[in-house]
Amino acid sequence: MIAIHRIHHRIVGMFELHLMLLFLIDTGPIDRTMALHGLDDSTISLSWPSPFFSKTAPKLLTDNRRYLRYHNLYSGRGHHYLHRQQIIGRSASSITNDSTVIITSPPRSNQMFADASNSNIINRTIITDHFLSLADSFNVHPQQHVDCPPTELVRPCKCIEHRNDLFFRTLLRCNGSDFKYERRFENILLRLSKRLGNRHSKYFDWLHLTNMDTVRKITKHFFAGIRFRHLIIEDAPHLKHLHPASFKLVTNSLRFFYAYNTGLEPYRTQPMKAPLGLMRNLTEVHIASRKNICPPKEIIFPCECNVRKDQLMPFGIDRQILQIRCINQRGIVYNVTNIFNRLQKLVAMNAMNESSSLRKHHPQWYFDEVILRNVTELALNSFGDVAISELHIEHATRLRFIARHAFPENSTMQKLRISGANFSNERLPETFEAINSLKYLRSLFVWSCTVEYIPEMAFSQNQFYLKEIVLYGNNIKAIGSYAFANLPNLEELRIDGNNIILVDKYAFATNYTSFHPLRLTMVANNLNENSFAFMAMNGAQRPVHLSFAEIGGCYWNMKYLDEQIFAPFLDKSTNRVYIEPECELQCNDCRMKWLIEIPKHAQKRITLLTDSNYRSIYNVTNEGYVPCENGVNLYDNLNQWIIEWNNCP
Repeated sequence: MIAIHRIHHRIVGMFELHLMLLFLIDTGPIDRTMALHGLDDSTISLSWPSPFFSKTAPKLLTDNRRYLRYHNLYSGRGHHYLHRQQIIGRSASSITNDSTVIITSPPRSNQMFADASNSNIINRTIITDHFLSLADSFNVHPQQHVDCPPTELVRPCKCIEHRNDLFFRTLLRCNGSDFKYERRFENILLRLSKRLGNRHSKYFDWLHLTNMDTVRKITKHFFAGIRFRHLIIEDAPHLKHLHPASFKLVTNSLRFFYAYNTGLEPYRTQPMKAPLGLMRNLTEVHIASRKNICPPKEIIFPCECNVRKDQLMPFGIDRQILQIRCINQRGIVYNVTNIFNRLQKLVAMNAMNESSSLRKHHPQWYFDEVILRNVTELALNSFGDVAISELHIEHATRLRFIARHAFPENSTMQKLRISGANFSNERLPETFEAINSLKYLRSLFVWSCTVEYIPEMAFSQNQFYLKEIVLYGNNIKAIGSYAFANLPNLEELRIDGNNIILVDKYAFATNYTSFHPLRLTMVANNLNENSFAFMAMNGAQRPVHLSFAEIGGCYWNMKYLDEQIFAPFLDKSTNRVYIEPECELQCNDCRMKWLIEIPKHAQKRITLLTDSNYRSIYNVTNEGYVPCENGVNLYDNLNQWIIEWNNCP
């Protein structure tokens, strides 16, 4: 009887195992977005009661090594959401203190949603039914960061910890010169991964591989399940190929990629290639010779070249930055076009001389930073064919515009910083067109400039990699329609410290559908109730988290929230409006009455900043927050306002 009972449980367990795997297949491919949010295997654990799966199925999944064990989240600012049709799992009672969740994230391609208007993947009319608030449906248990695994498990590599009051980071360093009996990096990482198994985290903030003399290519399974957010490869002169699937596990988590003294092609040939072209969250890419050589002084005069150490690199990593610095001083005026044309001619001359030492290290000039101070003109083809990673334009009070084709067509510039420029209104569209031509730009900062308006369709070209735009203190007065429409992966848009008179209709509309929220801040812009045109906040096919305040200040002139502008915005379940007590409104105004007439769940979408100091004073868990005089919450004194609104016409 005992044997029959065991056989029965085995059959039931196998049935549940196959059924669970069928559910997994039906939900589509699994997309690992966990590390995108700075999480690892120990950051959170999820559990919920499930009568469907018994204790046997998880045991079989464990025994057969057929399950995927990690926590995968799609998170907004302070909120976590899971798609109902994308969740399967097991009962919390199946294992004492742990739980396994298998979740598929939203599909990676934003464009597929734009093309699939009739698809049942997204119900555009009843979006609320497709999402469950994670806090309401699951138990979320914050845990401590995972320390380095025991030393004996990572040998011959080394794990290093870096702690301070703000963060905790780990680095896994593998040095080929320490491998006595094994010269293949793949085998070292594979054995390390097996030793870590399921008992230890395979996630490290940094992975540092050096002295890889024998490595000729990064193969498909090179990293053996080890995950990371930053990758540094040094001294791999024979490394010439990256397999398209080699970074599959970290496609959505890898932020920084550095390769020095390798055989890889320069970055300008890489962006559209797999795997680098598939990584939507990659912030910085540097592929260059470790030995940085400055060009001759007479070539770049009156500019200066220097090699400096990157002070921001942790763990004592020695990253050298090749920098050109041009400062208009002592009455010497420099011409950017002439300087970079001379550099380009020098490259051509070196190409003809096979024995040139410069050709060995710089088949093409690549500079980590170029700083132009007091520049007066950026004309046609100002930078020639010279590769630049970051361009800083500083104190450019005489710079009136940037020519349409100032940057090379194949430019791989990743960061652009502009300050103190005095852009003219007549040439402003041309300036934005020049910026829009930077296909691989990832970060744009424009501050303390004269930019009186953001033109309609300012970012009309598809800049797939652009993730953050900061427009601060530019005296912007107007934002045109569809200004940011073709930026599918934009995550942060800060338009602060301006003097905005008009936000035109569809100003923040997008041509792409995404589940990732756009963090939009509009602080200290002297906004009033007439600043927003009708339908100004409409058209965004993605969640928008709009903040009008910062800690300690609001700096606006709003007397009431216009129903025509904000009611449709709050009607979307994934949108948010963040506000602080300093943003006092005249709650006795009859035009504020609509805020109590909308559903309760819509009211909760206007609330305090997630890191507000007032969250301990005002209870915003079950209600929204609208500040009246002295910061009193509208929803805490409804009877008072209803009496006053009764006198409204």
